[in-house]
Amino acid sequence: MANSVNYAGDFFIEKAEIITSSGQIINVATNIVEINFYEDIFSSSITGDLVLIDTLNLITNGPIIGQEQLQLRVTTPGFKDNDSKINFVDEVLMIHKVGLRAPVSNNAQMYKLSFISKEALTNERITVSKSFEGTYADLVVNMLSTELKSTKNVFVERTLNSKRLIIPNIHPFDVIRRASTQSVSETNFSPTYVFYETRSGYHFRTLESLMQKKVINEYYYGKPNISSDKSAPSAYAGFSGITSAQVESTASHINEGKIAKDYKRIRQYNIASNSDLLLNTRSGMLSSHLIVHDSYNKEINTYDFNYFDTFHNAKHIGYFDGGKANPLYSESHADEDENRVTDFPHARTHFVSSAIKDTTTGTSASHEINGNFPFASSKMEEWYLQRLSLGRF
Repeated sequence: MANSVNYAGDFFIEKAEIITSSGQIINVATNIVEINFYEDIFSSSITGDLVLIDTLNLITNGPIIGQEQLQLRVTTPGFKDNDSKINFVDEVLMIHKVGLRAPVSNNAQMYKLSFISKEALTNERITVSKSFEGTYADLVVNMLSTELKSTKNVFVERTLNSKRLIIPNIHPFDVIRRASTQSVSETNFSPTYVFYETRSGYHFRTLESLMQKKVINEYYYGKPNISSDKSAPSAYAGFSGITSAQVESTASHINEGKIAKDYKRIRQYNIASNSDLLLNTRSGMLSSHLIVHDSYNKEINTYDFNYFDTFHNAKHIGYFDGGKANPLYSESHADEDENRVTDFPHARTHFVSSAIKDTTTGTSASHEINGNFPFASSKMEEWYLQRLSLGRF
């Protein structure tokens, strides 16, 4: 194993073993030519793939059929702490697909093995049908530890209000997704919860909690260094008093600088466009109207959402660094009545039903315990229209 990084993206495979359905262990560390890991704050599971060159016909002799476990540990040369490693030895990954199989020579073939986290596969195999009492944050922990039997770290941002729920025979991740759409943060009162997995564990948190984290690095978009600069040492060698050791040290510093710069280079990016005025008007992103029927008090309450009126009360990217965010659209007049594009709440109307025991505290009349009503109602006016305006949520 090398003691230092030679180039940006340099890695060392400490362990890569496939455990077949028959229990056979196959070491594929020397067969791997490419590893890809994918993490996404809108995805509940890590995914990835391995590209292998197989000269021993392992895919047939194993056999490898897309029903295997993968133990994988990858590290960066020179880094010995466990936090810097991609470590899926104790928590194995699940191979679920064999693809792109093709011959590369008479005695070798290449194929891609796609993998996911173990919990993602377990999620597809089971459903949950039970009642639950507690906050949505408690529900997330319960789904992961009790239903999915996960022992990974779980990072949860606490949520408001205790709930009583009936879970109607659905997958655990679907339970969590429903919880994320209705959760309101105990810390910042935001409804922008996301649920995702990284190599450090599972996260259930608001976008604001991510945006308020301190900057850990700055990146730029540019072309990579094609080759190392070999001219610097010989140039310095021409000066009197410069030893060969100093020349080597100078070359090392130059290469380290290039490697550090390459690590900060963005290889590829794209900017998603969300400026379709017709679509955003129709979907309720700009303005919408909510009708809440309270069946217990025989009341109807209405609420309007206006994108411009709420924009500056929300915390956007850059807010925590003192930056200023601008709305997606202009507040100029959209018609002869001097309305803005957000002044049409009936562009999208929503109707929901609830049963509120105490309109002051918002407790639910649907669940009673010994004459008390300890659980909160859905309080959709606090989160529904705001979350709907975010589009992808």
